[in-house]
Amino acid sequence: MTIGESFEVSTEWFIVISLLLIIISILCANVIDYFKITWFPESCIYLSVGIIFGSISLFWANQENTSAQILNKIQFNQNFFMYFLLPPIIFFGAFIFEKSLFFKNLLTIALLAGLGTIMTTIMIGLSYYGISYLITGYDTNGIIIMPQNLTLKESFAAASLISSTDPIAALAVYSQLGVEQTLYTLVFGESNLNDAVSIVLYNVFTTNLTNSTISIHSSESDSDNSINDEHIILAFVYTSIVGPLIGLFTAIVSSLVYKFGRLKNLPIFEVILFWSFSYMSFVLGEALDSSGIIASLFCGFGMKHYTFYNLSEKGKVHTLSVIEFLSILFDMMGFITLGISVITLDVPFFKAIPMIVIVIILCLVTRLISVFSIIYMINFRRKRSKRVDTISMKTAVALWYAGLRGAIAFVLALSFPTENAPIWIGSCLGVILFSVYFLGTTTSIMLKFLKIETNPDEESHISLSTRNKNMVMHSRFSLIDRKYLAPFLLEDSSRFEIFTSTFQNDKEKIDSDNNEDDNSEEELNQDKYHKDYEIIN
Repeated sequence: MTIGESFEVSTEWFIVISLLLIIISILCANVIDYFKITWFPESCIYLSVGIIFGSISLFWANQENTSAQILNKIQFNQNFFMYFLLPPIIFFGAFIFEKSLFFKNLLTIALLAGLGTIMTTIMIGLSYYGISYLITGYDTNGIIIMPQNLTLKESFAAASLISSTDPIAALAVYSQLGVEQTLYTLVFGESNLNDAVSIVLYNVFTTNLTNSTISIHSSESDSDNSINDEHIILAFVYTSIVGPLIGLFTAIVSSLVYKFGRLKNLPIFEVILFWSFSYMSFVLGEALDSSGIIASLFCGFGMKHYTFYNLSEKGKVHTLSVIEFLSILFDMMGFITLGISVITLDVPFFKAIPMIVIVIILCLVTRLISVFSIIYMINFRRKRSKRVDTISMKTAVALWYAGLRGAIAFVLALSFPTENAPIWIGSCLGVILFSVYFLGTTTSIMLKFLKIETNPDEESHISLSTRNKNMVMHSRFSLIDRKYLAPFLLEDSSRFEIFTSTFQNDKEKIDSDNNEDDNSEEELNQDKYHKDYEIIN
């Protein structure tokens, strides 16, 4: 057999095995759903399938060359995950999300994601540095407690990657359980923005580790290896401003393309364009050294608010089906490949178990401190402004418990630039396994103990049936939106009036109008757009 033939065989088997893993995962998830086993989330199923396959492949790898080739092909690849699997997952989460609650709780989300991540990174980084200083020079008999002779910069770099709470891991659990809207909003918003903050911190600290400047655009070397506060602040400001602007700009352009493009007779082209714009927002955010995650998040908000209503009826149905299909499939593939890497990566996993335990304790304690201190500040501010919607203690506990680590932290660990990279990768895998299996499987128990409402049969967290009426019609943005933005971006702005009415849940006004002759056309449009939202939910 020639080299080319061997490659073709391995490629064929790679495709067969990949499809088989997906089929097995779906069947297992269906069994779990059939027996209503809500305590074992789908993310655990996908991760377990990957771990089992990785174990079997590793066993046969020394006997079958083809098996080894397949194993190498299907392992976790950070670029493949970041630029192929992650964008549809983030976009779909934003597209079906209740954005009014997001902006209502924006300050809380920003503090949890921004200040909370910085607090966690500082506390974990100082702990890493202190433990390393204490054990340096001692013989640990091959047991890894912490890398010795750590610099402060490497300690903070490692702390920033493990401070990343993964939206895929957290939302996979809360989405399946169907937790109440406010909690889901805080978890969704914090986990997405937290990743952007973690990535910015990680890039800043690792750039210093590689002796180059922190400047966003410059790659020139700098002999001064100190951390420049101005550059850190600049990186945060740049990301927080440019990321949302990229997402909203992409959404506006897409809405205008659909408005003037006359694509309603070509629903397949509508779907392709919709996916292309959603994907472009993420890649453009990364290309401009901002955050693809934040750009995709705001692009999802904007395309749901405007672009979606310029599609034909068939285009809407097909688009929703396609983006949901891609999100579920890529979420599954991410966890499967992550599970395979747990077994196949050559990292000192078992020797680092004491370190993994230390890191897990640090993650839990530091997140407890950051979440509860921020919630206390938020509640103190709300009480002083005489607001009654303070965040309850049980919601704060659920937020603390939702700090699952996942693929984002693993992606950062794989690119760690020092010789201690295998140790950080191994400890990161240990924390991910603890997060997904222990925190993931006990989340439903925790929610029941705290008496937090869950509904696994209905996705109440993305329901459009309950609204805060003051969030739309009585806001200044809503007036600008209805008078200027909607007529400019929508093909038929009269439909936007119906949309805002349903957005407020203003059904009483509609039901009180008994003049069927004068309002028959409006009622038909109401039903049509209610159906659109039923599809979304």
